Amino acid sequence: MKNENLVPKVRFKGFSDPWEQRKLGELSNGFTYGLNASAKAYDGKHQYLRITDIDDETRTFKQTHLTSPDIDFIRDNSYVLKLGDIVFTRTGASTGKTFIYRTADSIVYYAGFLIKMSVREDIDSEFVFQNTLTTSFNRFVKVMSQRSGQPGINSKEYARFKLYIPKLKEQVLVGNMLLLIDNLIAANEDKLEQLKTLKKLMMQKIFSQEWRFKGFTDPWEQRKLGDISKITAGGDIDKDKLSTRGRYPVIANALTNNGVVGYYDSYKVKGPAVTVTGRGDVGHAKTRIESFTPIVRLLVVSAPNFDINFLENAINNIRIFNESTGVPQLTAPQLGSYEFEYPCSSEQVCIGNVLHKIDNLIAANEDKLNQLKELKKYLMQNMFV
Repeated sequence: MKNENLVPKVRFKGFSDPWEQRKLGELSNGFTYGLNASAKAYDGKHQYLRITDIDDETRTFKQTHLTSPDIDFIRDNSYVLKLGDIVFTRTGASTGKTFIYRTADSIVYYAGFLIKMSVREDIDSEFVFQNTLTTSFNRFVKVMSQRSGQPGINSKEYARFKLYIPKLKEQVLVGNMLLLIDNLIAANEDKLEQLKTLKKLMMQKIFSQEWRFKGFTDPWEQRKLGDISKITAGGDIDKDKLSTRGRYPVIANALTNNGVVGYYDSYKVKGPAVTVTGRGDVGHAKTRIESFTPIVRLLVVSAPNFDINFLENAINNIRIFNESTGVPQLTAPQLGSYEFEYPCSSEQVCIGNVLHKIDNLIAANEDKLNQLKELKKYLMQNMFV
């Protein structure tokens, strides 16, 4: 931060004044250290916020293991967070992690390894908090906490952090917009987890045959996977021919980007087929409708007489063990030796369709979540330094 003023690349219409550089301490009514008290079982009213209670990614108060401070609540009520208070972790590997108190309905005390910043009434606390999520704040924490021994930053050092700040009206607009995006991200993460839980429940009920589609009563058959399908393994690829825009995908064991590592103008496996990871996270099955080229240690299961979506989920339902003493690996013969149960073709189609629809919902929510995170990242990079 060499300049004293800043004109952001992205800002709301109607605002043109440059943002002024200020120190965090100038925006505060003071910094105070938290309670030096042990935690006890949650009493249903008084919540105790410790370093480990702040989620590393969302910076929200995790509600899974609530506790209460072991104190005199009347004597120590000065340690209760007020709306807009920001706390900073001051020691250990989590130094620099921050949290803003937004919920006035709950009583929250903050613990001793946290430092509370009381934001001035003429400053928007949400705007200040969002600045603690920037790369410049992370750089500040990294430099300031580099001491001999355990990392740590005290209140006077936090007060030195410099940020750019506009007039209050623009602060509020920026803070509210970024909070809205944070809330959308949290809502989509919650929806995504619910969909994954639903998929897990349906897998359990369907493949245990506790749930059956109406009209189907015939027992399922049990066979080895290798008896009803052809299982092959991928091979080496010509990296010189690998491109970013070829016609056919080249698939690896990676679970990110659907395993696609590049493209060829030709293929080795004609789709549809199911790929199964043979190294690392072994046993993870994925339907491939298009033709593709598998690389070494990726297994390919072809079963023309089976519904492809049913087959993917049936393989994912098999409890596959690590067949190696070193890096987890799975060979084609080993995969083929696993037994699984399957119904008639028409019931396979019903099962495959409903599970495929849930997979599509999960994929759509993952895509929306990634877009929201990219939007937040873009705004943070172009509004703050």
